Amino acid sequence: MARDPATMLGLYSLPSEPGSGSMKSRRRSSRAHDGVRTLLALLLAGAGGVGCAEQQHSRAPSILLLSLDTLRADHVGTFGYERETTPFLDAFAEKSLVFEHALSPAPWTLISHMTMLTGLYPHQHGVVTGDWALADATPLLAQRLSRAGYQTIGLYYEGWIHARHGFDRGFDHFESHASVREAEQHLERVLDDLDPARPFFLFLHLFDIHCGPLDPEHRGPIYDCPAPYDSMFVEGASELLPDMPEGKLWLYKGDFSSDALRGLTALYDGGIRYVDDTLRRWFADLERRGLLEEMLVIITSDHGESLGQRGNGINDHGGAYQEGLHVPLLVHLPGQNVGRRVVAPAHLVDIVPTILKAAGLPADARLPGRILTEELPPARPLLAENPASFEMVVDWPHKYVHLIAARRTIEVDLEEDPEELVGRELDPSAFEHRRGAVLEGLAAWPPAQPVNESEYGELEERLQEMGYAGDVRGED
Repeated sequence: MARDPATMLGLYSLPSEPGSGSMKSRRRSSRAHDGVRTLLALLLAGAGGVGCAEQQHSRAPSILLLSLDTLRADHVGTFGYERETTPFLDAFAEKSLVFEHALSPAPWTLISHMTMLTGLYPHQHGVVTGDWALADATPLLAQRLSRAGYQTIGLYYEGWIHARHGFDRGFDHFESHASVREAEQHLERVLDDLDPARPFFLFLHLFDIHCGPLDPEHRGPIYDCPAPYDSMFVEGASELLPDMPEGKLWLYKGDFSSDALRGLTALYDGGIRYVDDTLRRWFADLERRGLLEEMLVIITSDHGESLGQRGNGINDHGGAYQEGLHVPLLVHLPGQNVGRRVVAPAHLVDIVPTILKAAGLPADARLPGRILTEELPPARPLLAENPASFEMVVDWPHKYVHLIAARRTIEVDLEEDPEELVGRELDPSAFEHRRGAVLEGLAAWPPAQPVNESEYGELEERLQEMGYAGDVRGED
C-alpha cells in the first residue's frame, strides 16, 4: 500500500534532479520511408514458468510508448494505492502484463528517457548530465524503426527531452507541447495524417503529473492541476501548502508540516487522475479509429516523486529511494486482452529489446535488456545511478546503494524493509565487486558527445535563474 503523507526517516540524503525549463516549440519533419511487411511473433509469458503462446500477424504492429513523467508506482491503483487515482490505467492493467518490480535507471528525466529510448544503461549511453548528447553512432529506437519502414512520431514536453541531446533522431515528426491539452491537439492531427498502409511508432511523453512551471515568482500551487482535480482528494489542498512562490517551494529543503504533506500528496494525486481521465478519452479515440486492437502499447514512467516524505524537500524526485526509482510498467500485446502479473524484476532497459522483437527486427546482442514478453529470470542484478549522488545495484529483493558524497554504502532488503528505514552498512569493496561484475558484462558504446552550446544556452539560462545550473553541468 502507499505510504501515509507523513514524514519518514530514511537512509539516504541525496542531491536533487535539476528541474525542467520551458523552451520554444520545435517541430521536425524528414522524408518518408518505404513500407515493409514483417511477421510478429510475440511470446506471452509471466514469471514462474508460465507457458508461451505465439501470435502471427500479417504485418508489424504499430507501437505506442507512453511515458507519464514523475508517476511513482505506489500511487497507481493496480500497484496497491487506495485512492482512485488511476481507474483507466487499472482497467488497462487487467488486460496487460503488469510488472510489479520495474526499476528506473535514474530519478532524472534526461538520463531515464535516454535509457528508455536507447535500451542502454546510463554508463553506456553517457548522457548523464545536461551538457552531453547521445553519440551520433549510437542509435535511438526511432532510428531503428524508421529504417524498418515505420512512421515515427515523437510528441513530448520540451525540457530535458530535446534535440540538443539527440532525442529527435529518427523521428519523421518531432513536436513539443506545453501541456496535455496541447498534446491532445497534436495527437489528433498526427493520427489524421498517418499512412494507414504502414505501421507507426508513437513516443508520447506527458509532463502534467510533474509539478508546474517552477517560475520563481509564480504564486500558483505546486502540482498545479485544473479543477475539480485540485480538490478531488482533499478540499482546499492548495491552501495547505506553505505560503511561498512555487519555485521557492520546489527548492525548499526543510520539513513540511503534516498539513502541507497532505496537501502536496492530494495535489499530486489530483494530477495523476487528471492525466488518467485524459488517457481514457485518448484510448477511446484510438479504438474508434481501429488502431488499438493491433497495437503494442507500453505505459511507464521515467521516475517517481518524493512528495517531501523524507524531510528533505521535494525536488529530488525520490532520489535513491524506491519512491523515486520504482516505476509502473504495463505492456499490452496486440490482439490480446490477457492480464498477468509478473513478479520477476524488470527495468527500463528492457523496453527497446521488447519493441524490436515486436517489430520483427533482429535482436541486438549489445543491448543489456530482456524481452518483456518472454519469461524473465526471477533474479538478475540491475543498475541505477545519478552521477552526482549515488550508484546502485538491485538484485531483488536486495538493494545496494553507494552514496557518493557521503562515502557510505548501504544494503537494504526491500521485502523486509520496504520503506528503507533500517538497512545495514556494507563494505565499499563488496559493493564495487557487485557493480563491477555487472559493468564487466556490458557492451561498450561510443562515448557521449558535448551538446551544441547554441541549443543549450537558452535552457541553461532558464535553470540559472532557478539555481539549477550546477546540477545541470554535473557539478556538486
